[in-house]
Amino acid sequence: MIESFKLSHFKLCSLSRQVRVLLNALKIPYESKQRDITALSSIERISPTLLIGNKLVLNGFWSIYSYLIETHQHYLLPNSLEEKINFFSDLELINGKFYYEVIHVLLVKTFTNQIVIDHTALRSMEQKLQTYLVFFNRVLEQNDGFFYAKKSILDIALAAHISTLDYLNYVTFKDYPFIYRWYLVMKSEPAFREILLDIVTPITPPARYTQIDFDA
Repeated sequence: MIESFKLSHFKLCSLSRQVRVLLNALKIPYESKQRDITALSSIERISPTLLIGNKLVLNGFWSIYSYLIETHQHYLLPNSLEEKINFFSDLELINGKFYYEVIHVLLVKTFTNQIVIDHTALRSMEQKLQTYLVFFNRVLEQNDGFFYAKKSILDIALAAHISTLDYLNYVTFKDYPFIYRWYLVMKSEPAFREILLDIVTPITPPARYTQIDFDA
């Protein structure tokens, strides 16, 4: 019996975007249900939910990701225990601290009126964003173009976050040349292209957002 997959998500949630890219990369067909972020009673419900068949409900990125790597041959995971420990530490940095300190704050600020973000919090978010981008740019430089020596889930995770920032016009790519070159590679992946078609009103992305190749 072939299981059906139904994903409920907000288009610009970068955790949801990772799930969509992974499902595409693994060639898993799925139905998509869009969430209206302005109608959500809890901002935490931005996170994706995957319904498998009629019984199994996976809430949030980590439960979905755990299911996918257990059922699909540990796709793009390192082999050794030491590498896996470092890998999951880095994934937690990207999907934990970076997401909640930057992306989550931006989504709340941009799309909801339910939670008031004060100016101090916004300034803090912008400062943290620049710190993270400098760090990620350096990592990509040191590792010759990917987050590790070869492409991994870390690259999909980070690219999903960068794509949300790009949609909201929060990345000056000329200031981060290694992020820029790496992001062009990630955008060209067939599994990634679907999310570049997203439009979320009332925000219109910059023209470069949909372009596989663009000038920094």
